[in-house]
Amino acid sequence: MAERHNDLWNRCFLGPLLSGNYPDRIASEFDPYIRPGDLDSIRQPISFLGINHYFRAYIQADANELLGFPENGAYFDDTLSEDGKVHDHQRIEFLDGYIRAMREAMDQGVDVRGYFVWSLLDNFEWASGYRPTFGLVKVDFKNQQRISKDSFYWYREFIRQHTPQMLSKP
Repeated sequence: MAERHNDLWNRCFLGPLLSGNYPDRIASEFDPYIRPGDLDSIRQPISFLGINHYFRAYIQADANELLGFPENGAYFDDTLSEDGKVHDHQRIEFLDGYIRAMREAMDQGVDVRGYFVWSLLDNFEWASGYRPTFGLVKVDFKNQQRISKDSFYWYREFIRQHTPQMLSKP
């Protein structure tokens, strides 16, 4: 089951791009949809690979691999508290844990070149509309007022304190 999951969620996307083939265990399932020349068109040289992922997964990277995280975030049902602020401590815990794990990978020699929080502002999500919210800044969609969440201030301070350290290679 774990091998099939890996084949379907990881290798069926990266295999054609990087090696020109679908994983052997599931290749026959894709045969009806592949036209002559498709895999040659898909397999192209790349200089950077960014992977978006939206749930917990463990990625094992070799020290000579380059990783970038084009976006990473978590949604919560953020609410405005009586003090007029959004106290999104769960998002702070999520981001802090994720960044710590990324730094551990860097300490082990993985070349991480980018990290972007999704997202700066609450936005319209194609599958869910305006709820749940992902942003570091709450948007009141009725009047367009913006309110910086606690996670915004946490991330701003994190960047101030860690940027030189995060940019230096271990």
